[in-house]
Amino acid sequence: IWRGPRTEVMKHLQENHKDIFTETITKLSVCIQEFRPTYKYGKIILAFREMFSQQFQVHGTDFFFVVQFVGPEQKASEFKYKITFKFPADGEEIAFTRDTKSVNVSVEDIWQSGECIKLDYNIVKHFIDSENNLSFGLEIWRNEETKL
Repeated sequence: IWRGPRTEVMKHLQENHKDIFTETITKLSVCIQEFRPTYKYGKIILAFREMFSQQFQVHGTDFFFVVQFVGPEQKASEFKYKITFKFPADGEEIAFTRDTKSVNVSVEDIWQSGECIKLDYNIVKHFIDSENNLSFGLEIWRNEETKL
């Protein structure tokens, strides 16, 4: 968890965490090469001049995915995210949409409450290719109700 002024977190991330930082993206194509279900994956995303934390992992037989808003807790519900899994070989795809959650809520609490994308890992396995790569699309947008 960041301890310090929010205005300085962007500079800190750009200078010290380039490997987990993606700038000014609202639609993203992700390919995790050599996907390992024992790893916890995460990325910081800048979109709409706001910051988001994307995290996912496999726990037991479940695949959990969440995008959290980094900022005032009440603004978290102003954004939605969608993850789309697509298998290139046959064109099959599935997509799920959720509201972003506040970074002030622990990932474990979000996963336990089900306020995230939670799938049986066997479903996700269908979208892992023969080279063990997991590809998905991620999109973040502002809720229609909150647009100015």
